[in-house]
Amino acid sequence: LLQVLLSPLLPASFILLITSNRLSQRLLKTYWKRIQRLSYVYFYTGAIFEAFFLGSTFALYALMVVTNVTMLAWGVKKWRRATRVSILPRALEEG
Repeated sequence: LLQVLLSPLLPASFILLITSNRLSQRLLKTYWKRIQRLSYVYFYTGAIFEAFFLGSTFALYALMVVTNVTMLAWGVKKWRRATRVSILPRALEEG
């Protein structure tokens, strides 16, 4: 537990947690996406530092979990966009 609390991954996880909702999107507006992307960069940088320089296996597990969940979410988003059914007739969509 102490290893988790002292981990550099905790602040990045906290940033992702508090900004991953609709309220944060409305409040932060155009800055929301930038904050989300930077928190992932911070998370991965901290995990790599912790894994290789501090020899933590927790960081490697966290990297694997976050990468898998992120790739799954990206795949679901792509799949939803590809299977989206338009409610407008084709004549209106084309122009």
